[in-house]
Amino acid sequence: MLLAGGIVVGADASVAGVRVVRSLLYGIAARDITWLVLAGLLLVLVASAAGYLPVRRAARLDPLEALRQE
Repeated sequence: MLLAGGIVVGADASVAGVRVVRSLLYGIAARDITWLVLAGLLLVLVASAAGYLPVRRAARLDPLEALRQE
């Protein structure tokens, strides 16, 4: 849910910020939806990769053992 919210807010901010960086874009349309979708997919890939190892480690723990350490 947090990732989806971040993608929505980021897409809105990028569309709003196009006027500021329009002079920096060379060869790419200012409102090119392809780049926005690719950036969102890259964000999903990076967030999934960052969360994979902690989730895998937590899945290996015995719940009773984890509660005893608390």
